[in-house]
Amino acid sequence: MNPLPGVGRPCEYTKKSHINCCVYDSRWEASEAGELERNDNVAAWVKNDHLGFEIHYTFQGIFHKYLPDFLITLRNGTHLVLEI
Repeated sequence: MNPLPGVGRPCEYTKKSHINCCVYDSRWEASEAGELERNDNVAAWVKNDHLGFEIHYTFQGIFHKYLPDFLITLRNGTHLVLEI
């Protein structure tokens, strides 16, 4: 896991994501991304960064937006939303 030139946070190139490099916010995210790359059940994944995917909800009458960390597609067609 190395920073790319001009990128201060750790990142790695990917094979199962349509985005060729993933920048991580934590070691936990980096660890999970490594598992997603290795796991044969995973067809594709992407870090949810600047993709526009949000979960809207209301809690105690206040509107909130939740941005999960990863979007994953399994080989059986199941889609997963993952928060680390």
